[in-house]
Amino acid sequence: MKCLSGLLLFCLCSALGVGTSRAQLAVAQNTANGQNTETLETPADNSGATNPNNVAQPNTNYTVSGSKIFTVYGERLEIRSAIASLADDIVRDIEKLLSQPQKAGRFPVIITLHGQVGEVITHSGIRQQLQQIGDRYLLQLHVHLGKGFRREELSYECLELLLHRKALESLDSIPEDIVLRAPPWLVQGLIEASLWKEGKAGREKYETLRNSPQLFGAERLLNLEKSDLNQLRGPSRALFEASAGAMVLGLLEQKGGVDQVIKLLAEVSRFEGETQDLLYQYFPTLNTGAQGIEKWWNLQVANMALPKLTDVYDISETETQLQDILYLYIRDELGQLKRKSLSEYKSLIAMEPRDRLEAMESVKTELIRLNYRCFPLHRPIIAEYLALISAWQQGEDTDSSTRLDRLKKERELMGIAAARSRDYLDWYIISNAREVKGDFRNYQNFKQQIEKEREILKDELIDPYLDQMQMIWQQRKSQR
Repeated sequence: MKCLSGLLLFCLCSALGVGTSRAQLAVAQNTANGQNTETLETPADNSGATNPNNVAQPNTNYTVSGSKIFTVYGERLEIRSAIASLADDIVRDIEKLLSQPQKAGRFPVIITLHGQVGEVITHSGIRQQLQQIGDRYLLQLHVHLGKGFRREELSYECLELLLHRKALESLDSIPEDIVLRAPPWLVQGLIEASLWKEGKAGREKYETLRNSPQLFGAERLLNLEKSDLNQLRGPSRALFEASAGAMVLGLLEQKGGVDQVIKLLAEVSRFEGETQDLLYQYFPTLNTGAQGIEKWWNLQVANMALPKLTDVYDISETETQLQDILYLYIRDELGQLKRKSLSEYKSLIAMEPRDRLEAMESVKTELIRLNYRCFPLHRPIIAEYLALISAWQQGEDTDSSTRLDRLKKERELMGIAAARSRDYLDWYIISNAREVKGDFRNYQNFKQQIEKEREILKDELIDPYLDQMQMIWQQRKSQR
């Protein structure tokens, strides 16, 4: 009976023009039936009866992933194995995130590799093929190796096929008119949620989204189609990832959220209505008015943007902290604490020892705390401030005015160098842009303004190194 069904399946494939060989379907059938399939090199049939003219046989080399969910076809074993391993990484990440094992079932996923590395192609290089074949369903991913492949893109496509597979596995029989589609926010959100749980997702993009939620709010996220993903580049893509990650993590952290997300995943790819309606079906608490889900999403983003104890401040953030900390707190005649500049340290030295300790103890504590999270180059500066404070608490003045002026100058130079480096990176990105999207009427004026400011505000310490880097880059670019 299995042989008859396999033969019927192959005939249907040939009649429908599906780009899958009999060998591929045989492996997929074996995987679905739970047979022990390993990495194989299927030999070509060299008998004269079947190949009298010695015509080259189609490549049938394949690798079955460890999870037995993915079957990868291609000529080179090392590339097949790498892609099978990457695909299984997605399986393991989702298993860990949802605490649910992903088992090989009736619908294996086939990944077919085409072309050679370095071959010129005009398309993106990765494409899904979804095809119903009788009571079976083909889930296939075509990957052209010409441009190589981006791990992020391949992970996204593999996870989307896993969601399609999950939706099919939940059905006893497949309707003839079934259409599979998974919302981008859910696919990317699962990837981002997994990275966040493992501590691999940066907090910075969530902080940007918290400060400017209109850049990629919940409404835009839920209405995004897969065809829109190609328009997201650089910062827009990062904000989309953060927005999706906040949405999925928020759902998982709800009471009973993991179980509800599992149920959602089993239905979402085959759901014919609006995804938002299905979301409200499993999470009714989000359906609290026009702005209900937006407010909930904003709270989730704000929570994820909170800094961790191990997060390190950049130069500007460290400087902001120093500006808030570096003050004297001296009581006036009425006993009220007054905040005064460090330049008035002489009035502190003239006070009683107990009052001197009280005036500077909180500042000392805050500086020690900042020392753990400050930008590394600020640590010697903080150490110098702590040394000054300790001397003042002892009633000593060891050239304090000169030392304060030097520390202030060092902080200013560090801020200028940071701003110049940032401006140089902005100038580099703008001057090397290959695509211009949106409304940039003043683009050329802005570019010229940056170049002029760069010449006027050149830093004698930083700019020679930046100019040398630019020269080396231009030389390498011209040699390509």
